[in-house]
Amino acid sequence: MSSPTDYSTLAVFTYRSAILARAVPRQHMHRIAHAVIGGLFGDHTDSMFSLTVTASGAFLLADSGLAALASELPRSGDDEDTFRCLYLHESSETRRGSQIAGTLSALSARLAAEAIPVLSMTTLGRNFLLVREGATERALVTLQRTLDEPSSLPAMPPPPADRMVLTVLPAPVCICSLSRDELPAAAHALLWLFALQPAAGLTHVFEMGGEAHRPPPTKGVLLAAVSLIFESPALHALTQAHPASASALLHAAGPTLERGWRALSIVVPSGAAEPGLLSRVCLPLSALPMMNVSTGDTNLVLVPGDRLDAACALLAPHFELRVAEEGAAR
Repeated sequence: MSSPTDYSTLAVFTYRSAILARAVPRQHMHRIAHAVIGGLFGDHTDSMFSLTVTASGAFLLADSGLAALASELPRSGDDEDTFRCLYLHESSETRRGSQIAGTLSALSARLAAEAIPVLSMTTLGRNFLLVREGATERALVTLQRTLDEPSSLPAMPPPPADRMVLTVLPAPVCICSLSRDELPAAAHALLWLFALQPAAGLTHVFEMGGEAHRPPPTKGVLLAAVSLIFESPALHALTQAHPASASALLHAAGPTLERGWRALSIVVPSGAAEPGLLSRVCLPLSALPMMNVSTGDTNLVLVPGDRLDAACALLAPHFELRVAEEGAAR
């Protein structure tokens, strides 16, 4: 399919601790209040924390350093909720990992060829891939081989028997990065976005231990940060209800704030880690800038708003495309 890409500045590493995953239905969201506050603002500098909130509920990721927070949440199975995180390090100071065309497409395609289940978390700086503990070494070898010996992308994985539905969510989203030092100033805004806002739109935070205290590079590529995604209407509502909080958030985000991205959602009852799912989404978009967020049963791919039509045209042969109505559950 695509021609080889230069990955000479990329390297793959394994995060040291196991990652615990918990899916929480919306009616039980009150049970994760302590985990959310502790994950966002707790005194931990070397832990991974991620929370994705949608209309259906929340998906929380926490490493063993935050096990006390995750332990209060219901388990989803014997070992079905334990992952290892592999992350792609970009050594260049002039570009970020998500700027390399086709990176996520190539990596997910190679994992699909090896039938390795994977979840994906993309920030403005890096690509993070979560695999089951039993598949860690196989995934690490596969990814390293892809970076060392890039070649044309594999063919698209076979489609499922039933055509999958990909829904374009109606609201534009904002993406930004904060250092942990900036979190206190934005504390009220973050609590409002994740716990207090009346609407139930997409809201996401991702933090990798050891990353969020490193100062930004001098050449403008922000790798070390807490990554935030939230819908534009939520920012507007926050501005109307609490203008000082909105102003504090925007000031903390500074030049990292990117507006107008669009999210496309695929709900997968069998689990978003299903082998081949990520590559079925990413391969058609290998030439476009993109980000991705996985939950237990949903895959969310994000593209800049001015690339939405192009993305839909590329995905249409492989999915049944729908457009969610404003105000619909998502």
